[in-house]
Amino acid sequence: MLKPGFLKQATLALIFARQKTTSGVETKYGLGWEIPDIVEERRFEHSGGVAGSSSLLVIYPDQHVVIAWLQNSNDFRDWPILNVAKPFFTARK
Repeated sequence: MLKPGFLKQATLALIFARQKTTSGVETKYGLGWEIPDIVEERRFEHSGGVAGSSSLLVIYPDQHVVIAWLQNSNDFRDWPILNVAKPFFTARK
C-alpha cells in the first residue's frame, strides 16, 4: 500500500484520494480510508471494532510507516498514534 506492486500507482492514487459527493463537495474519506486534514503528518486511517475491542490501521506514506493498533477497549479516539509512529520516521533530507 506504500508503493506500486500488488496494486498499480493509478489504483493507489484513487484509493487514497478524497472522494466527492454528487454535488461536488470534497469529503475526508477515500475508498475505505479516512484521510484526515494534515496537522503534522499526512496519513490514512481505517478503524474497526466489536464489543470490547477496537482496531486502527494507520499509514504514514511519506515516512513509509504503517501501524496496526489493537486494544481491548471500545474507546480509541484519543490514542496518541502520532507519538507511537514518530520514533519510526526517518530523517527528512
